[in-house]
Amino acid sequence: MTHSILAQAADSVSYWPLGVLAISVSFIVISIIKLKLHPFLALIFAAVLTGLLTGDLPGMTTENIGLFKDRVALGETPDDTSNDMLLAVNWSLLGFGNTAAGIGFVVALAAIIGTCMLGSGAADRVVRWLLGIFGEKRAGLVLLMSGFLLSIPVFFDTVFFLLIPLARALSLRTGKSYTLYVIAMAGAGAITHSMVPPTPGPLMIADGLQLDLGVAMMAGLAASLLPAWLVLFLAKRFDAKFNIPMREAAGASTSELRTIVDK
Repeated sequence: MTHSILAQAADSVSYWPLGVLAISVSFIVISIIKLKLHPFLALIFAAVLTGLLTGDLPGMTTENIGLFKDRVALGETPDDTSNDMLLAVNWSLLGFGNTAAGIGFVVALAAIIGTCMLGSGAADRVVRWLLGIFGEKRAGLVLLMSGFLLSIPVFFDTVFFLLIPLARALSLRTGKSYTLYVIAMAGAGAITHSMVPPTPGPLMIADGLQLDLGVAMMAGLAASLLPAWLVLFLAKRFDAKFNIPMREAAGASTSELRTIVDK
């Protein structure tokens, strides 16, 4: 009896959705890295590809559109629907518009706040304030905290370009710990960027689950603390084991790095 139930369950499970996911992610990566396609276009084309690979799509009826916006199961595909390509494009555009309507305004405000912090020097002031409190001996912790905090209102790539000159300058001054500084800064920034609203990913998840934004932010921060501590621990281990030296890089000479750290 048990074996027959398990056999029926195994027969009813389809792994094709995982295959669709793998194909779509691979398409995005190849489009951006190999074909140099703009990420926005790569994501739009991937959404259409996902729709085509999914199979029979529901028609663009008023009822189905309402169900889609309410995030419940869609009805069956009517017999008189348009071709699969047109349906895939229409559903992709509807999904994009629905997501933008839900989180676009908040993301735009977060981008404005981040730009203001960078333009006014507030972000740099935060880093130097932490450095003044903890000192250069704990520069790894300072860069970890800076990346952790600044990646909440500011996009991670911007935070990385803001902090990497300081990490290089501190390594030049201390003569060590370059691996520690870079891993701590980048790891902590990636964590909060991925888990704490108002960055787009966590914000979209909070909107999809209909969570209060304040609750989502507090939960994201709480869930980020342990991974951030783990990043610092591993960064110290990697730095002690590999001790990768800092190399010359375009954009900042040695004299410019000394000026940065002496501010």
